[in-house]
Amino acid sequence: MGKKRPMEAREAADDTKERDCHECQICDKRNKITAHHIVPRSKGGADSVENLITLCTPCHTDIHRRYDDGTLLPVDCLRFIDQQRMRRKKK
Repeated sequence: MGKKRPMEAREAADDTKERDCHECQICDKRNKITAHHIVPRSKGGADSVENLITLCTPCHTDIHRRYDDGTLLPVDCLRFIDQQRMRRKKK
């Protein structure tokens, strides 16, 4: 069983989802959403609304795959999300 997250972290995740209208900020899906740390906790990122963004599970997985293979740095995360959003809107 995974570690339990502190209440403050859960509240920040809930507040982030509320701020983002419970919608993935890349593809606009409203199911299977999660709060993504822009700067990962492993790199010192905070459990705060300012460091969280709402993503669906597939988009969240894609971001982490890119972090893991080095094709995306956390500092570029928001710009990447904006680019992906613009591409989807053009379709």
